[in-house]
Amino acid sequence: MPAPEPPLSRTRRRPPAAAGLAALCLLGAALLLGTGHASAAPAGATIAGPGNTCVDVSGDDVGGNGAPVQLWACQPQAADQHWTSNTDGSLETLGRCLDINGNGTAAGTQVELWDCNGVGGQVWQQRSDGSLFNPQSGRCLDSPGGATADGTRLQIWDCNGTAAQQFRLGTPSAGESNGGVRIMPLGDSITDGFNVPGGYRADLWQYLAADGHTDDFVGSQSNGPARLGDHDHEGHPGWRIDEIDAHAADWVRATSPRTILLHIGTNDMVQNHDPAGAPARLSTLLTHLTDAAPGADVLVSDLIPLADPVLESRAETYDAAVPGVVSALAAQGRHVHFVPMHSALTTADLADGVHPTAGGYSKMAARWYSALISSPVTRWEAENPAYATVHDADLPSSPTASGGVKAGHIDNADSYLQYAITAPYTGAYRMYVRAGNGMGSVCTHLLTVDDAPATTVAYPSYGWEEWSITGVDVHLQQGANTVRFAKGTCYAEIDAIDFATLGAPTPWI
Repeated sequence: MPAPEPPLSRTRRRPPAAAGLAALCLLGAALLLGTGHASAAPAGATIAGPGNTCVDVSGDDVGGNGAPVQLWACQPQAADQHWTSNTDGSLETLGRCLDINGNGTAAGTQVELWDCNGVGGQVWQQRSDGSLFNPQSGRCLDSPGGATADGTRLQIWDCNGTAAQQFRLGTPSAGESNGGVRIMPLGDSITDGFNVPGGYRADLWQYLAADGHTDDFVGSQSNGPARLGDHDHEGHPGWRIDEIDAHAADWVRATSPRTILLHIGTNDMVQNHDPAGAPARLSTLLTHLTDAAPGADVLVSDLIPLADPVLESRAETYDAAVPGVVSALAAQGRHVHFVPMHSALTTADLADGVHPTAGGYSKMAARWYSALISSPVTRWEAENPAYATVHDADLPSSPTASGGVKAGHIDNADSYLQYAITAPYTGAYRMYVRAGNGMGSVCTHLLTVDDAPATTVAYPSYGWEEWSITGVDVHLQQGANTVRFAKGTCYAEIDAIDFATLGAPTPWI
């Protein structure tokens, strides 16, 4: 396959320099991505591409005939990253369609924008393996060489099922709802999902779905992968507590959430915006939220770790004050609850010193879900030799796994991943399996717990490195237990398993 072209220029996507933070340029570029007023996401749906990128049009939302179509970091407000799927099979943005140059059919022909005209080079079909297929050419949309860099020009190529051809059309951003309990994820870029579209919301949705909860994420923003069933949220990159506070009451009045998940304050620390006053600003924000939505429960977390010692020192002082802020407001009868998020991650779970890796976001999701179900959720990594072993299988590295490694190639009759689980009591537990499946159809493992008969655990296909979470009821003995995953139908990988005890039901989900 040919090498990718050099990245195309792009002015809108380049973050501005952060004055006064030259020594923290990595952090500034990561978090200080902009402030300002909230606006609704453009109509249409993003097309998630390889490496958590989005299909994008070069030229800052101009989109004239012949404009190159490329990969770029996902931006919720970018009009040229939101595509409408038309009844004739075409994909449209900026008033033009995704088009194969010259209506060509040869492998390596590049794609572009062109006036929608109904030709075969503008027809695309989403296939179950995650590819976008063009019937006229018999080829698939492709990133040359599997490149994921901003500006990678897209082409058509022989369909091969690789990561270079994973392009999934998401759900349109407007009005997503399944009629369930309304949950607002509220915060800054960590809620939005900087580095990893959807952030913690993707795994949180998977937990909720695994337990049969019917929920409706709400907010004026929208982004995330296909495995995130509702993309709405209220995460605003670069925003501080005071900037969220300026709009929060309006947002909750517009959406009437039953539950609010709040992680906020990182930008106050990074921007050195009166960090000593941040707890008071948080108290004001929570007062405004609970005044605007007195029936809602607000789950407030402390901040995840920061890699820079100066920033972490500020954050630790703020974190120490958050429980007191929450308890003081709860004493007034306000429905606010503290969630200890800082202890859920370490700096090893950060991609850039500020934002989590995909695995770090997964750990955030587990901590949020633990609070929502009022039960501890403990994680057991597939690669940890203290309690996990593989036989006739292997442990490849993974950029999106919780600990950076997954259990794969459980392919043969004698292949398995086995855990030695120590349980605190004898009885029922809920087990959650974080699994990957890129086979295009449901795949399974055979699960045995101690000497009990094998049962089947099934995983939907979202693509390799696109993790689902499947819930399984298991019975464990107090003390040592053996939990084994063996070959089932087709192929799947396991990142980790979680166990929850039976907590008290909450109305929050």
